[in-house]
Amino acid sequence: MTNQKAIDFVYLITQNNVEVMPLSGKDGKKPRVSRFKDRTIHHRETIRLLEAGEISTYGIRLRGLTVIDIDERNREYVAEVESLLGKSSFIVETGRGYHLYYRGENRFKNPFTFDVDIKSGWNSYVVGPYSLRPDGVVYEPIEGDFIYRPLTDCNVPVSMLLKPRSTERGLTPVTPNGKVPVGHRHNYLRKQAWKLADECIDAEELAAKLSWHANKTCVDPTSITLEEIDGIASWMWGKQYYGKRYSEEFSEVKISRLVIERLIALPGGSDALALYVLLASKHRHLGNNFAIDFDGMKNGQLTDLGRDRFKRARRFLLELGLIQRAENYKVGSRPFTYRFP
Repeated sequence: MTNQKAIDFVYLITQNNVEVMPLSGKDGKKPRVSRFKDRTIHHRETIRLLEAGEISTYGIRLRGLTVIDIDERNREYVAEVESLLGKSSFIVETGRGYHLYYRGENRFKNPFTFDVDIKSGWNSYVVGPYSLRPDGVVYEPIEGDFIYRPLTDCNVPVSMLLKPRSTERGLTPVTPNGKVPVGHRHNYLRKQAWKLADECIDAEELAAKLSWHANKTCVDPTSITLEEIDGIASWMWGKQYYGKRYSEEFSEVKISRLVIERLIALPGGSDALALYVLLASKHRHLGNNFAIDFDGMKNGQLTDLGRDRFKRARRFLLELGLIQRAENYKVGSRPFTYRFP
């Protein structure tokens, strides 16, 4: 059974640049993706798993957000949190207590005497609204709105603030109100271009989406020039066009119809097409040299062709100029290597 409320909610919040990830496990709270802290997970994978009924819970990654996780069903505790940090504009009832959502990333000393967790930042997450755990618990929104109006700021007293942690490798730092600071905006927009390219029909549309993201998420967006935005969009669109954009299992491997028609017209050309798709998926985005070794690929379960069919497929790719010989064989140290033109 699919969790349609969760699907609809995920679709809407991800349009507002909120990042999600699939959860599973006996309690429905464990990340389904290993090493999630090091990865950007496309929201379409979470939606796909929800629609397939493979999961019924998902997580919201807390980049630019703070969630106060109260572990006891007591409204007096909610009132105490709000008296110190300000009114939360979105509250979710959990299995044992409440999630109070605030805008901005915050690290501060826990001043509360009751059981509460303070969660904030990219490497933190909470079970998302409308998630349905295996034990039947639903994370039900009970106050406010997360989609059509902005969250309220978390007004942490200055005396409670902790020193910011050093930026973790590959992550974009943000200001206390969740904005990308000067000095990090360019790399942030490049990352956004990587994620947005699938949604666009050309570089011009990608530039327009990047401009919108810059205005919404960056400090002093008016100082980001149109030339910088257009340059990022053109760079990414070039990768998109030439099939060099790679985002793990969600990438597309683009092959022209002309290549397909030329290959399938050959006797045994379907073998060559299958080999070409595999090589393009593994190597074309990297621009590196690579071996096409029958024994290695057979042992790695990358082909089910026999030796003769494999060698014929490789020869077709060379004869049509779809791959090129890069380095010659050297006895005892190097096999033939190849590259994409």
